[in-house]
Amino acid sequence: MSSTTVEEYIELLNAEQHVDLQKLRDFARHGIQPEVRGEVWLYLLGVLSDDKGQEMSSVRSKYLEYDSLDKHNPVLEKRIRGECSRYYQRRLAVRPIRGRPAMVPTSVAAAAAAIRNVDRGPNRVNDGYSHALSSASTIALNAAGATSVSFLETDDPEAVAAQELKRFGQSVENIICAYLNRHNRSADGKAGPSGGVGVGRSRGGGGEAEAPNARRTQRRDRAGSTASESSINNGGSSNNNNEEDWMSLSHSQQLSQGKRSRSRASSGATAPSLEAAVRSRMPREYEWMPQIQRGSQYGYQREFHPALIYLCAPFVKCVRVEAGMYFAFEKLMAMIEEYHSANPLPERIAKFLTLFRTTLPELHSYFEEEEVDMIGLATSWLQDLLAGELRIEDLMRLWDTYFAVVQDQNPLDLHLYVCIAILTNCKDTLEELDQSETRSMLFNLPPLDMDRIINEAFNIRLSHQQSREEEE
Repeated sequence: MSSTTVEEYIELLNAEQHVDLQKLRDFARHGIQPEVRGEVWLYLLGVLSDDKGQEMSSVRSKYLEYDSLDKHNPVLEKRIRGECSRYYQRRLAVRPIRGRPAMVPTSVAAAAAAIRNVDRGPNRVNDGYSHALSSASTIALNAAGATSVSFLETDDPEAVAAQELKRFGQSVENIICAYLNRHNRSADGKAGPSGGVGVGRSRGGGGEAEAPNARRTQRRDRAGSTASESSINNGGSSNNNNEEDWMSLSHSQQLSQGKRSRSRASSGATAPSLEAAVRSRMPREYEWMPQIQRGSQYGYQREFHPALIYLCAPFVKCVRVEAGMYFAFEKLMAMIEEYHSANPLPERIAKFLTLFRTTLPELHSYFEEEEVDMIGLATSWLQDLLAGELRIEDLMRLWDTYFAVVQDQNPLDLHLYVCIAILTNCKDTLEELDQSETRSMLFNLPPLDMDRIINEAFNIRLSHQQSREEEE
């Protein structure tokens, strides 16, 4: 954990003229104190301006912009609430001992205590809305900060849990509906109906709408991969396994074909053929495409998937105001889509499988023997930034480093090596498990030493770069 104290962070954030972003990044790279994590993230992601002279007007404009967004979608609201409840119970619920006073998460209590007694100045994000608007709606928008303090002391643990779930679910619902409504409508340049968001099987959530040339590139990629699939699957003969064929296959058939392709790829295939094999046998439910539904009368529509909740949850947990949560989430989604456009998922999966085989040959062989779905594992880990697999405390620590390096590089460049570092640290345990136990552990990771894993990831990346330079 970071050796930088809360007081050092607050001193840096309370600078009179400029927040020293480089120093803030240096602090954050080694972990951010939970009490100030939300505010630091907003600076690192560029939601808040480092220029204090501009910050107040920037905060005011963002509050007004968020306040104007449509946060309702009748088609999705019920589904989002259900997914939120399941995620909350699985990842966030605190189960107190009956008969004892309920305790809120440490980060909430500590943040309230640390910041309540410190003069944060007039430009703090938690105070900005009262300067921006003077209406009754301030209570609703600032609920994230207010309610988290109002029920700290109570003897009814069920009431605390219900209130916290309600707050969490309402914020996530508002943010995701606002995000999908905004980007679906801006994709066409006109507004669709309130229920116009497609609901499908695609994973995750996109950022900005695809540019026409990006769509053409992806069509060419799919066409090229279909030709490659023909030669891989039929020894060069014609093959009609196109996208429609994939949709007609059952889930078990997709996984079965995926396993055959993995065994084929692991037997010495070249890098291009490995990537083509991944493309051809990756189940449709794992494909990472900008979340759009083609053929809609309203053009390109982004779709909802539970992964959006996983990616939104850390911001709801640590950012104190809903407007800040939304714009931070939007920045992350734009970052993910930008990275995907330059590094298609099949290419990253092929790279992951190659690096896994060369870095951990024994564990890779064991996974093959146990028929562990390595393509499914790589897809989930790579596209959702481990948001659904890591404990939220470990996830937020990982994102501290990701957001700290965003100025110098796309932080997702490091993510591949973080995944390999996690497998390295869990190797001994994984080799003792059977297939079902392995899957359970990999998709619901135990508490991890994230500082150690992040350092290991940097070392693996450096070693990999050096070996590539030597080969060249």
